Amino acid sequence: MSIFSKFTPLVNWVRNHKYLFVTIIFLFIVIVFDDNSMIMHFRNQSKINALEEEIATMMSDSAEVERRNALIGPDGVTSEIEKICREKYDMHTQDEDVFIVED
Repeated sequence: MSIFSKFTPLVNWVRNHKYLFVTIIFLFIVIVFDDNSMIMHFRNQSKINALEEEIATMMSDSAEVERRNALIGPDGVTSEIEKICREKYDMHTQDEDVFIVED
């Protein structure tokens, strides 16, 4: 008995189903080894999802920054910021006198 006699049923199956065998081999190569394989497709899809989440985060951060810039206004200081600076940090302009009254 030779070593090749063990593979006789497999060889006979391949001979009888050669188109199916070639199709299976082709699909295996396309799914696993090709540059556009299914594995690469799933990896790229997960990267796309992560980048879309990052874009959404950046857009919300950008909206927050634009809201803050709108508060600052064209002259650089709004009444809200000026009020906070005067009350909390006791700031004043050059020509003002500040009187601090403690209770």
